[in-house]
Amino acid sequence: MNPPKPKGFSTRPPLSYSPLDPKRRQIRLLTLHPGSWRARIRCSLTTVSLLDEPDYEALSYVWGDPQSTAPIFVDGCVFLATVNLWRALRRLRRHYPRTIWIDAICINQKDVAEKSSQVAMMKDVYSNCRQGILWLGEDLSAKKSRAHVQPTSSRFRRAKRLLEILAQNKHLPDQAWASVRSSGSSEPPVHPCYLGHLSALKQLADFDWWQRIWVVQETALPPQVEFLAASMIFSFDLIQDAWHFTAKHSTECCSSYFVRPANRDGRAFEPIRSFLLSCDVFGPRSFHGTGVERSLQQLCNDTGSFKSTLPQDRIYALIGLITHWKSASPLIPDYSLSVKECFVAAVLKMIEQDRDLSALNGRRSIYRSIPLPSWIPDRVALPVMGFSSFRTSSWNTLQSYRASGDTFSMPVPFGAGAIKVKTLKVGTVQSVGSLAPGFKKVYKRLANWRKLAGIQEHPHDDSPANSAKVELFWSVILKAVMAPAQLERFYGSGPGHIPWKEFEQAYQRGLTARAEAGDEGDNLDGTYRMTDIDIRAARNTIFATTDGRLGLGYWELQPGDEVHLLIGATAPLILRKKGNMRISIRPLRFYSVVSESYVDGIMDGEMLQGSWKERVEEIVLV
Repeated sequence: MNPPKPKGFSTRPPLSYSPLDPKRRQIRLLTLHPGSWRARIRCSLTTVSLLDEPDYEALSYVWGDPQSTAPIFVDGCVFLATVNLWRALRRLRRHYPRTIWIDAICINQKDVAEKSSQVAMMKDVYSNCRQGILWLGEDLSAKKSRAHVQPTSSRFRRAKRLLEILAQNKHLPDQAWASVRSSGSSEPPVHPCYLGHLSALKQLADFDWWQRIWVVQETALPPQVEFLAASMIFSFDLIQDAWHFTAKHSTECCSSYFVRPANRDGRAFEPIRSFLLSCDVFGPRSFHGTGVERSLQQLCNDTGSFKSTLPQDRIYALIGLITHWKSASPLIPDYSLSVKECFVAAVLKMIEQDRDLSALNGRRSIYRSIPLPSWIPDRVALPVMGFSSFRTSSWNTLQSYRASGDTFSMPVPFGAGAIKVKTLKVGTVQSVGSLAPGFKKVYKRLANWRKLAGIQEHPHDDSPANSAKVELFWSVILKAVMAPAQLERFYGSGPGHIPWKEFEQAYQRGLTARAEAGDEGDNLDGTYRMTDIDIRAARNTIFATTDGRLGLGYWELQPGDEVHLLIGATAPLILRKKGNMRISIRPLRFYSVVSESYVDGIMDGEMLQGSWKERVEEIVLV
């Protein structure tokens, strides 16, 4: 499966490109010529116009290491393809010419203007192809062919058989591969003859293709797609059905088999979990073409775990999936922009498209790998790593509030990545709760927070004043980390009801259990309510303002930070002053964004009452 040595290629000139005409919507198509398995790959390029409705397929793949290349012939010239692309071309070659659009070859990657223009057309390129080919990767363990024929992959044949079983929508005990047993048995939970099938499925799920940001639109846009792994072809419906039904059973009726920590089930089912986690790509294809509109910000949220080689592609790879820009003009890919300029333009476009400032919500890491203004949250520009809780982060909950009501003011670029915004100052942070982030410290953290909230603990005070503080305390935490729909779903609370009493009782039970057990550590008592709070509020801390308000924000905030409600924001932001600049008569204050926040008493537009417009001021976010 290794590429050929460059013998015989050194005398050939490198591939050169003729310019394309963007006005005629021209693209290049690659014709892959017939050849035996061991023959050198020979291709030719043809310039066509999408207006003429050419017939072609489109390849979706991972480029791979740019330093690991293999030479191929294109129009008699040498093109250095990455090894993963070379392997895909070998598998795609037939006994007849095959016309395929492949970005690495069909776009002149050294021409920034052409690259920007062609990326802007990729929605049409993939939408108008006959079929999308989703190349996952090669089976390097496949037996080498002695003849000039393709070697077959018995490993991925087993993976396909397992997918066919998973797609049957049967309960786990009824599936052929599972050997369900009592938890005390030492017998493995998988029939021995299916251990190789599970291993093969994990290899399929571990291919880098599943995490590449470009595959989202490359999967969603073609009229039909098929997966290709080594010699095996998988229909899209097969993998989607296997994923859908397995996800359904693993989270509902058969969930106990997937979460048993006390026996070997968890390890044996790890390939199934890997498969479930790898298939986020199915979502966009399911809604695309159904009339469901997704904004640029929504697509960014949905694809938070995907990765890209170029930071800008976190944005440009999603543009083709946007069906309606509303009152905003479309964002045009431009690779001549710096990374910073790209994300500034993208977030401003999100704000313009959504007509609110929710795009500013989210955590800002002090260890960013790329330099960005503080007002751009990590979730827009960086892939979410591990459990850092993209889905449980408070920004997602705060999107549901309307602290600014229906008001909106578009930020104005102020140079060097800064923006000028209109704001109402809410107050100043006076005190901050425990800053210790992480899990398994919920009781210590909550005790510290309760003290800050003024709750009397010893002896337990049942007075109306103290009960009101307890209710406010839990209301702030729960409203900050869980949307009303989540509270109703998980805890059965009705519309507008906050189950603060249930959480207070769970907290007190936990304290009693720890005291009786003599537990001075950080272990939880096992109540799911405290576990839920531990997970959802792990990176947050409570704070009090100088005017007596209670709030929750990210643990980076400090006393002296200011709470501001930007006009058009769904939730207030915590800002840190950076200095002043005198513009005309009044000085203009500069701030960095520290955190989004939930602040009691202002989340439903309460700040926009009376003569609020007279209190609006302009500041600059850097």
